Amino acid sequence: MSVRSTIPGGTVTTTTSVSKLSGTPTPASTATSSSGGGGGGGGGGGGGVSGENFSNIELKEKYEEAIYKDLITSYRFKNASNPVIFVNITGNVSAGLINTALELLKGKSTMVNETAPGVIYKNFNVWVGTSGFVSPKNIKEAVIAFRVSNSWLTGNAVDPADIRLVRWDGARWVRLETAQTGKDSDYTYFEAKTTAFANFAIAGLKGVAVPTATPEPQSTVTKTETGTPAATQAQKTTPGFGFTVSLVMMSALYLLSKKRR
Repeated sequence: MSVRSTIPGGTVTTTTSVSKLSGTPTPASTATSSSGGGGGGGGGGGGGVSGENFSNIELKEKYEEAIYKDLITSYRFKNASNPVIFVNITGNVSAGLINTALELLKGKSTMVNETAPGVIYKNFNVWVGTSGFVSPKNIKEAVIAFRVSNSWLTGNAVDPADIRLVRWDGARWVRLETAQTGKDSDYTYFEAKTTAFANFAIAGLKGVAVPTATPEPQSTVTKTETGTPAATQAQKTTPGFGFTVSLVMMSALYLLSKKRR
């Protein structure tokens, strides 16, 4: 599959890799389209390294797109079996070509300690760039768009208003800000904001208490005030100065009175 991504200043190289995993390793079909352009330096490549057990991966899609400062880069997933429609990333830097991989799982990720809360629709992993690339320094904002089958919602008595995307933060599952964006005859559509990537689950959370994800602090530059603050002028007196003045005045008066005599 070949995808071209047009950006200001030209067209960048885009590599697409889609593979259906069913127990026996098969090579992913990969196609590359190139017509010039390019991006800044930065995190480069990545997105393909995973700690997930191969036997737990049902489907894997991988795309390479250029991430630019203050622009939205959209990684759009094509496989009909994939509940994730796209991952949108707004860059804090111009990082050049960055690989993003999505793994649709058969069950709970083998990288987490516990099953996600609520009624689970799908589990999946998302990997962006190389290790350490996903940070507020490089990524300003990220949105994951996904869909849930209406027949699954009905069959499991799950209200669309209770659907949330949850993420494993390394110690526990946390709830992401999730909003319904549309509905058709087959699916209900949602978008969720995230500040990190790794292990996710789409879940119905009615009556289930799940902590909200804590936003990572943005890297900021502290501004220092320029200019000289108003100085408090304090008059300093030399010890004994008052006594000396008094003595001089008394001497002057004495000499004046003596002169008059």
